Amino acid sequence: MNISVIKVSFSYWLRSAIFGIWPVKYIEKPIVNLLSKNKRLDLDPYLPMLERLIFKANKKNGGLDSASFLEIGTGQNLILPIMLIVAGAKKVRTIDISDMTVFYLIKNTLNQLYQNKKYIDLLNSYGIIPKIYPTTLFDARNVCDILNVLSVDYLPDCDLTMPKILSDPIYKSFDIVYSHNVFEHISKPTLSRILANCKNSLSENVTHIHHIDSSDHFSHIIPNLNPLNYYRYGDILWSLLANNRYIYQSRNQKEDYYQICKEIFGDFDLIVLKSQKDIDLQDTLSFAKNKYINRDMSVLNLLLCVN
Repeated sequence: MNISVIKVSFSYWLRSAIFGIWPVKYIEKPIVNLLSKNKRLDLDPYLPMLERLIFKANKKNGGLDSASFLEIGTGQNLILPIMLIVAGAKKVRTIDISDMTVFYLIKNTLNQLYQNKKYIDLLNSYGIIPKIYPTTLFDARNVCDILNVLSVDYLPDCDLTMPKILSDPIYKSFDIVYSHNVFEHISKPTLSRILANCKNSLSENVTHIHHIDSSDHFSHIIPNLNPLNYYRYGDILWSLLANNRYIYQSRNQKEDYYQICKEIFGDFDLIVLKSQKDIDLQDTLSFAKNKYINRDMSVLNLLLCVN
């Protein structure tokens, strides 16, 4: 058992307990917002996904200005919706199970975006000139003001396992539905219901593009931790370590996503983007070797594409 994993897990459980108390939960967001005031975001990891979306929009719709996007899992900063809308996307709607947006992270995203050479170069390579917005956008004082100026639709508190959420005819108009590092935080039964609901409610011609980070998310926080470390723990122990709203991770594998998509879509592509082959299954992953025999446990990043 890694002591650092226990410490990080305890900190998340403590935070979950404190901010789960009424009315303490109502001060969590203002606190996170203030702590994020001077935080700089790394936008570069989002650029490969952005390029996939631009490429697909060009191929399917003839350009971003004719493509409508639906994002599953907004998160805190709206990086991809902002990148898309600044690049000229026709429409972007982003939905999430709860409101986790952080004003200063969103504002910092905007401030950094126009200074990010890799982002500008990517757009220029597709002949795209970023939109220029009035100074009122950068002077905005809340998330709603920013979204109004950008014309990004944001819908929190949307449970996509419920068919009524996607019953509005507007959802038939979306060309591309995507997510970025979201599916790994959703249990297998829940993800199956979400994708089945999308299949039944969205347009028959809608394209799915989902990036999945299958690595142990504790390794994103703890230096030198094996990115597949979480396979060391049994289901009960892993539940004790990570079954809270801040760091829940399903540990679904490539085979799990394959099974879900085979049942729902039939025709799809599941691409391994990154894997770690140099792992010691006799030691670090001894538990995993016994439980997940005949499975590929080296996968770190997946790309799921439909249509």
